[in-house]
Parts: sequence; C-alpha cells; structure tokens
Amino acid sequence: MFTSSHRGSTSSQRTLNRAAYNRAMLNQNMAGYPQARRSSQPPKRHHGFKLWLIVAVLLVGSGYTTWSKHASAEASAARQAQVQAAAAAKQKADIFGGQVQSLIADNPADSLSIAVASNNQAVTTYGSSDTFDGASTAKLLTAADYFHHVEQGTASLQHRIDGQTAQHWLQIMLVNSDDTAWAELNDYLTHDDLANYADSIGFTNYDPDTNNFTARDVASLLQQLYSGKLLNPAHRSQMLNYLSRANYRQFIVAAVPAGDSVYHKVGWDDDTINDGALITHGPKYLVLVIFSDGNQTYDTASRTQLMHAITKDAIAAYL
Repeated sequence: MFTSSHRGSTSSQRTLNRAAYNRAMLNQNMAGYPQARRSSQPPKRHHGFKLWLIVAVLLVGSGYTTWSKHASAEASAARQAQVQAAAAAKQKADIFGGQVQSLIADNPADSLSIAVASNNQAVTTYGSSDTFDGASTAKLLTAADYFHHVEQGTASLQHRIDGQTAQHWLQIMLVNSDDTAWAELNDYLTHDDLANYADSIGFTNYDPDTNNFTARDVASLLQQLYSGKLLNPAHRSQMLNYLSRANYRQFIVAAVPAGDSVYHKVGWDDDTINDGALITHGPKYLVLVIFSDGNQTYDTASRTQLMHAITKDAIAAYL
C-alpha cells in the first residue's frame, strides 16, 4: 500500500514537471526568434477610401469646370448683348439725326437748335449752336440756383421775399411761368450769383443781363437734374413735381404718349418759342430741348407742328 501510494505520487509529480519543462522550452525557443515590432503608426486606411477621395476630387473639379464654362458663357453673352444694344442705340440716334437735319432744312425761315441727351448718351446738338434768347426756360436756372443755396444753408424755402415765401415764388415761377416770381428770386440771388452758378454746372455761354444761352445748356441742366447730380433727392423731387405741372403744354408735351411722364419748361418771347423737356419711359429717359426763333415770321402753328414732329422722332429713337 505504501509502495503503491509512493509510486503514484512520483508519477504525478513527473507529469507536472514535464509540463513545466515543455513550457520552459517553448519560451526559450520563441526567444530565439525576432519578434514582430508594433508599429507606432495608425493602421492604414482601406484603399477604397483613397479611391472615393480621388473620385470626389474629380467630380468637384468637373463641376467647377462646368460652372466656370457656364459663367464665362453667360458673361460673354451679356457683353455681346451690351455691344448689340449699343450698336442699335447708335443706329437709332443716327436715324434721328438725319430726320432732324431734314426738318431743319425744310424750315429755312426759322433759326433752330435741338439738343438731346438720354440715359446712355451725353448732350448732342443739331442745328445752330449759337446762343438764343432763353426766355422763360431761364427760370430752370433760377430755381436750381435757389435750391442750391438752400442746400448750402445760405437760404431757406420759408424765407420771405417781398411778403411771400421763397417756396411760393418757386412754385408759381415754374408751374405758372410767373414773371413777378422770377424777378423776385433773381433780385434776391443777383445776376452775379446766377452767372457763377451757371458756370459751376457747365453753362458755356450764359449772359444774365441779356438772358442768352444755348439749347445745350438747358439740356445739360435737365440731365444733371434727373440723374441726381444737381440737387439732393428731396429738392430734385420738388422741382420735378413743379415741372410736371408746368403750363404751355401745346408744344413738346402734346406729342408725348400718354404712358410716358414729362417734365418741362417753355420760354416764349415775341417770335421766340423754346421748350425744354425731360421725358421718361420706364428706366429710360430722354432730354429734348428745342430752341426756335421765327425771325419775325410769327407762324406759331407751323412751329408747333415742327416741334411735334421732332418730339415724335426723338421718342422713337431714344425711348
């Protein structure tokens, strides 16, 4: 019993020692081989991500190229449209110039000066470039000069001149062409001041003592007024409101289509009939100034028809 038990214990011990031996040998053998180093770098991404990134870049690049070509085509088309519009406008202006020259030639008894300007054209003059008796179209200059002084703080619309406010005199001077109002305002401003102001806004041949200037001068004033270069918005609006109601509407105004707006001032003195008008149609505007001297013929009916013809031709060309 004792022997048997001793043998069993020895066999078990041997088995345990053998297992430990095997593990020790395994560890020793493994130590003899180089171990794989652990990389400090993150694991590489899958090649599919790179492919997706390349495809995305290509798609974005393709889209940008397409958009760039589209934008370039649109810009080119816009430039081409502008060139075509400018060419068409010039052609119409040339046609109008020929029509006006024919009308001037057909009326040799009258001295005529016609000035036009528009939203895309500076002042152009046909016929005589001489000074004329401006008559009451000079009231435009007086009004603009007084409004200018208001904006400079050297005058007021509520300032009383000979018992009436300056605003009262301005309104009846432009709407009713009242000569008393004109004289009151001119005396307040003085001829020297009127001459200086006229020079500052580009009048070329203004003489306040004789009231002589050119059709071009009036056209320039009206273009500056409408484009906002002459007065601030409030005074510009006020002056245009007066001109929209101005009397003597049988000349240029009578030939303007009902759908257009017109602001004007007539000057009528002896055999001189002048009309300076600003006509608007949507975003477009036309300045038309007609100075005429009948040279003692006094054929008002014929002059009226001539003004109608010029007005219709100008509207067809510019509006």
